[in-house]
Amino acid sequence: MQQVPWLAAERYEVGEVVGRGGYGMVCRGVDRQTGRPVALKMLSPEAGRDPDVVERMLREQQAMVALQGTCAATVLDLCRLDTGAPCLVLEWLDGHDLEAQFGAWHAAKQLGDPQLLAAMLKPLTQTLERAHQIGLVHRDIKPANVFLVDTAPGVRLLDFGLSRMKSAAPLTAAGMVLGSPSYIAPETWRGNSTELDGRADLYALAVIAFRWLTGQLPFDATDLIAKMTAVTSGPRPSVVALRPELPAAVDAWMSRALAIEPDERFQTGSIFHAAFEAALRGEAWPRDTPEISEVRALRGQAPGSEPPERKGTLAAAWGAAGSLFKRLTSARKRETPPEPAPGESNRPVKPSEPPRGPQPQDEDPPSDRNSVWLDSLELEDVPPSVAAPSIAAGPAKSEDEGEAKRKGKAKRKGKGGKAKAKAKAKAKAKAKGGKKNKAKTPRGQKPSKGAKTRSRKHKG
Repeated sequence: MQQVPWLAAERYEVGEVVGRGGYGMVCRGVDRQTGRPVALKMLSPEAGRDPDVVERMLREQQAMVALQGTCAATVLDLCRLDTGAPCLVLEWLDGHDLEAQFGAWHAAKQLGDPQLLAAMLKPLTQTLERAHQIGLVHRDIKPANVFLVDTAPGVRLLDFGLSRMKSAAPLTAAGMVLGSPSYIAPETWRGNSTELDGRADLYALAVIAFRWLTGQLPFDATDLIAKMTAVTSGPRPSVVALRPELPAAVDAWMSRALAIEPDERFQTGSIFHAAFEAALRGEAWPRDTPEISEVRALRGQAPGSEPPERKGTLAAAWGAAGSLFKRLTSARKRETPPEPAPGESNRPVKPSEPPRGPQPQDEDPPSDRNSVWLDSLELEDVPPSVAAPSIAAGPAKSEDEGEAKRKGKAKRKGKGGKAKAKAKAKAKAKAKGGKKNKAKTPRGQKPSKGAKTRSRKHKG
C-alpha cells in the first residue's frame, strides 16, 4: 500500500529528517505549488507552546527577510502546523556546514588555505555589516551555522534564532550566557545581553579564522570556568607559531580580532576583512583610522539617536514578528501530547500530527526561560525559592475559654442596659399574651370589651 505523503500547511510535502535539535527538527521538503525543494524548520508541539521559543522563530524569519540580498539563507514562507506551532520554510541548500569541513580536514590532517579563508570571510563580513547597520546582532556565529555551497557566493549564514535587535524587547534574562562556549566573546561571558553589539559577532568570526588556519581553538580548556578565564583574561594565542609560513602580520591581526575589550577590536565587518587581506600580504593595519573613529563615535551615541534607516528597517520587521506572534498564539488552543506509556514505541511525534490527549485549560503552560536555546553546561544551578514565612497564628482557644469570653462580654454590656432589657422583655411578653387571648376566643363568639381593647392596644 502506498504511503500518503505528509503535508505541512496543506502545501509542503515533508520528506526525510536532516537535522534534529532540542526544540524540533529540520526536514527536506517539496513545495507542491512550485515543485522546488525546500527546508522545513519545525518546532515540536512542546516547543510550539513556549512563547519565547515561538517568538524567537518569528524574529529569525523577520531577520532573514531584512537581510535579503546578502549571504543569509533565504526564507520563503512562514506557516503554521496542525499543532499550532510555526514552521519556517527556507531555501534548500546542497552542500555541508563548516563544522563538517573542519572534521574532514582534521581526519586528513590538513589545514585550511588562507586565501580561501579570505574569500569565505568576504560575504560573511558583508552580511554581518549589513545586519549590524540595521541594529541586528546574530549572537551565534559558529562553524555549524556557516554553510558551504557550490553556488555564488559560496557560503550561506544560517540560524538567526538567537539574533537580537537593539530596540527590541529582550528575550534573555540578565546574567544568562547565550551562544556556543568556544565562540562567545569576553563581554558575552559577563552575562548582560543588552550590552552586546556586532563586535561580538566579529570576535566569533575570528575564532573560526583561527581554527581554519591552525586546526585548533584559540582557547581550548577542559571546563567552562577555565575557558571563561582564558577568554576574558588570558594571553592571545599565536597563529604563526602553528603556521610558520604565514606573515607575522597575521598574528597582529588575530590579536586585535580576539582582543578582550570590544573597543580594541575591528569595529566593522569591512575593516575586519580588509585588515585580514592586508595581513596575508604582510602589511600591518593602522590602529586608528578616521573610519574607525567615526564608528566609535556612532557607538557612543545615546540610545534612540540612531539614524532613521537603522531604526526603521528592522524595527518594522520586529513589529511584524510581534504581530505574527499574537496571531499564532491566540488563534487557537493547542493540545498537549500524551506521555508515551511504558512499552510504547519512542518514535518522535511529527510536528504536524494533531497530538492525541486531553485539551488543555485556558492557561498556557509555564515557559522555562532558562532552557531557551541554551546549552545546559552554560547554566548555573538555581537554588529552590524559599517560601515566604506565613503569619504566625495564636494558640488555639479551648471551648471553656470561649464560653468564659462570651459570658464576660455579656457582663460588660453594663448595669444600665439591664433595665432596658427588662422593659423590652416585658413588652414582648404582653404582646404575646394578647395574641394568645385572641387566639383562645371561641369561634363565633365575640370577645369581651376589655379583651377587644387590649387586643387593639397590642396591635397598634
